[in-house]
Amino acid sequence: MRKSGSYTPRLPISSPKLSSTQKSHSLPKSVDWRERGAVNPIQNQKDCGSCWAFSAVCAMEGRYAVKSGNLLKFSESQVVDCDSNDNGCKGGLPWNVYPYYQMHGVIERKNYK
Repeated sequence: MRKSGSYTPRLPISSPKLSSTQKSHSLPKSVDWRERGAVNPIQNQKDCGSCWAFSAVCAMEGRYAVKSGNLLKFSESQVVDCDSNDNGCKGGLPWNVYPYYQMHGVIERKNYK
């Protein structure tokens, strides 16, 4: 599913400001998202220069897992094959994936053909 033209990305919503007291008392010094089930296993992109897609898709998987409590495996191939703002295996930019997902949705790896 290719789209001609360019995307207009939405600006991120800013986070609420925390006081220094809130920051030091309520936030952990570090978080291992693997222990919290928000990261899928490492993958190999082989000869395809698609690290841009893998990084963006992994970020979206983690975001979804943290919000829903359910870690899914999204399809990198969907993004490499269909995101017309990037160059597939010849490279791309991770931040182009987010507006692509907003317009076309996410397909789980098991359902991508």
